[in-house]
Formats: sequence, C-alpha cells, structure tokens
Amino acid sequence: MVIATGAVTAVSAHAYTAAPEEWVFCRSEAIAARAVVENYLRPANGSTVVAGTPITFSSDSSQPLSFAIASSEALLSTPNVDSGPGSPGPPSPSAGAGQLYSFTSTKATATAGTVYWRASFSTATIPHCAGEARTETTAVRTLTVLPPSPSEVEANAKKKQEEEAAETKKQEEAAANKKAHEVSGSVSLDGLTINVGGTREATFKLTCTGTATCSGKLTLTVRGTNGKGKHEHTKADVIGTTTFSVPAGRSSVVALKLDATGGALFSADRGRLDADLTVSKSSPAPAQTHTETVRLVSQKQHGKTKQ
Repeated sequence: MVIATGAVTAVSAHAYTAAPEEWVFCRSEAIAARAVVENYLRPANGSTVVAGTPITFSSDSSQPLSFAIASSEALLSTPNVDSGPGSPGPPSPSAGAGQLYSFTSTKATATAGTVYWRASFSTATIPHCAGEARTETTAVRTLTVLPPSPSEVEANAKKKQEEEAAETKKQEEAAANKKAHEVSGSVSLDGLTINVGGTREATFKLTCTGTATCSGKLTLTVRGTNGKGKHEHTKADVIGTTTFSVPAGRSSVVALKLDATGGALFSADRGRLDADLTVSKSSPAPAQTHTETVRLVSQKQHGKTKQ
C-alpha cells in the first residue's frame, strides 16, 4: 500500500515481494521459445489451399510442438477438425531455433472454408522451469480452404474411377487365380507314333493331369505345297478332327477317322504319314493349345507295325 501525504511517501514493508530468480529465468526462456516458434510457423497466416490437398503445419522449436486445428477460434481448446504432436525433423539451420516439428493433415482440407490453427508447447522441459509445467500457445492463425476447380473435380473423379477399376481388376484376377488353383487340368499326348487301323482310324492316347476333366478337340493336318516356282507356297490340309473328354488323373484312347485326302496320302506312302496334331483344350479354363508332329503307321491285326 502506498500512502502519500504532502511530499512524504511511505511504502509498506509487505506491499511488494520480489519474484524468485528461477521464475524470472523460466518466464524469460518460455517467452523467447514462443517467439522462435511464432517466427518460423508455416504456412503463413491467411494462406490458401485447394480442398483435398494435404497440408503440413510446421515450425522450428527448442521444445516439442503440438498442433490444433478447428472450425472456429473458440474450439481450438478442444479441436474439432484435427490435432496431434508434431513429428521431429532434422536440427534447424537457424541458430538457436532447435529443430523442425511438422504435422500433416488431410482433415484440415477436407472441405472448403476457413480453419483456425495454432501451435503449442509445454514449459516442463525448459531448464529453469522445473515444476513450472504450463502450456505456451502461439497466436491463432487462419487457413482458407478453396473448393477445387471443375477440371480438378473431373480429374479427381476420373482418378477415383481408375483406382476403383484397377482394384476391381485386381480382385477379379485374384479370384481367377484362386479358381485356377482349385480347378485345374492339362492334357498331354502319350507317344508320337500313332497306329492307324484298317478303317483308316488313328488312335491317340491322351492323359489328363489335374483336378478336373479335360475336354477339347484334336485336329490332324499335313503340310504340302501349292503352285510352282516363285508362286509356290506351303499349305496345311486338315485330314481329320475329333473331340475328346478325359477324366482327371486318367488316360483315354481317342479315335480320329482320316478323311478321304488323309486316307489317300496314307496309302500312297505305304502306310506311313507324318502329320501335325493340334491338341486344343477348352476345359477346364484357361484354354490351352499345343501342336506336336506325329507319325501315322499302319497296324496289323495283333498290333504289330509294318516295317
């Protein structure tokens, strides 16, 4: 209490108590630390960003920083948009600025409008503030989130469609691969020397390997030439076809009747004829086709081949 009487001033012995030295140092260091944070805060106050673009809030600080984003200044104490601790980065090149702390948010730019944000830190780790754990906050800043342009909306929609199509294709391929592993089958020809009986009927032994019945078509062709001289060219004539169906894990003999052309060529070569056999498997999926060169030979009554 100060009492003034004329020119005489009396000061009560208990009117003022000097602050402890540590407390003075604590407040001084806290204020300096906050000034550094304020100086290096990014983005700049009033910055703009297009909706949907991730935004990174950051600053240099000697103390760990936290960030708060809200739809109004009043809600910053309980942020309703986003909040969290900053991720520490490398030491700052600025003398005495500590290191970079950053916080990236997609929620802050989810919709067009204005958001309010600030950074804060605790004084608990300041050397002269032991036992003085209080929160220092920066001044409130604003960020304007702009609606995307029509072209950006169209581009984003197209990108989303492409991503959804790619995901659908990926799922379909995974389902197809799973089905292929669950149901499979491949067919093979046992032997390349094929017996032909007296009725010009060639017999092929096929084996189906897998978990499902192998079915498809056999096509027998011979290669010849057409034309003369520079007009000569190779041709392939089909001399017989038939279908097959072989149970999974089994072998079956499939008969194929030579047509008139095939029978004539076979007889002209005294019961021998080289031909191409195309095995086309249609089931189970996926379809497969392969061709092998076979030799047709005449068969006697007891299965002996003419020499």
